[in-house]
Amino acid sequence: MARILILQEMEQNIDNLKEALEPHGHKLFIKQRELAALDTLKHEPIDLIIAAVYLRESDVFDFLKAVKAQDSTHEIPFVFYCSAISTFAKSVRGGLKIAAKAMGADLYVTMEEFDAVELCRQIEECLFNKTGEFMPKVATPIK
Repeated sequence: MARILILQEMEQNIDNLKEALEPHGHKLFIKQRELAALDTLKHEPIDLIIAAVYLRESDVFDFLKAVKAQDSTHEIPFVFYCSAISTFAKSVRGGLKIAAKAMGADLYVTMEEFDAVELCRQIEECLFNKTGEFMPKVATPIK
């Protein structure tokens, strides 16, 4: 089905994303660092990107900016994913959603309790057009 790049540091979130997406035939490229994810974009055609809202080692907004700046990748749907939401995260969530959308993100998913069915529904909605036909925005690798 789709080729999905996942930028995520937390093992539990990686496991949850695998649980939700692999049974639907999606091929997952899981990276825990921004540079590794950017390298994957250079070498693999990707249909969709899912990135953690918070990364310890880098700024996810810098990653989004890099993706949207490249002609070869700027059309790839970009999804922010956040789970295990802290009190602080809840207080800034609205601002983060606005910033993400303004920078080109297609979807901002938050789940206090993981729901594989709902996550998969939202992800697949990004991959399908209104007629229900698979419409990947496959990018050519960055040169």
